[in-house]
Amino acid sequence: MMQTVSQVQPQMPQRRDDVSQAEPVRPAPGSEATSDNKASTEERQEKVRADREDRLREKQLSQETLDEISRDLDTLHAVGLNFTRHDETGRTMVRITNRDTEEVIREIPAKKVLDLAAKIEEMVGIIFDEKV
Repeated sequence: MMQTVSQVQPQMPQRRDDVSQAEPVRPAPGSEATSDNKASTEERQEKVRADREDRLREKQLSQETLDEISRDLDTLHAVGLNFTRHDETGRTMVRITNRDTEEVIREIPAKKVLDLAAKIEEMVGIIFDEKV
């Protein structure tokens, strides 16, 4: 049996000219609604503002740190280090002095401590004649 052309061609859907019967357009699944878009935009703007504030704070802190380091270096330039040997014990001493006034700020170890150590060694020498 032979088929005619009209029987072979698929049927085309009918065209709708009446808009009142059309279905409303709905957002695709997974897409955000308008209120969600506004909320996410506000969140992004808030994050950008917070990042800017953090960078500004870090810049101020780093400037404060640099100023402090600069003051410390100025202090170090005004300080002198003298290395000497304690006569009685033979140990090395470091004397930190103010270069402008020649005032001794600190001795490491303190001269009094090394003098005391020398006296103790002398007293041990009185009790014991030889070092082993």
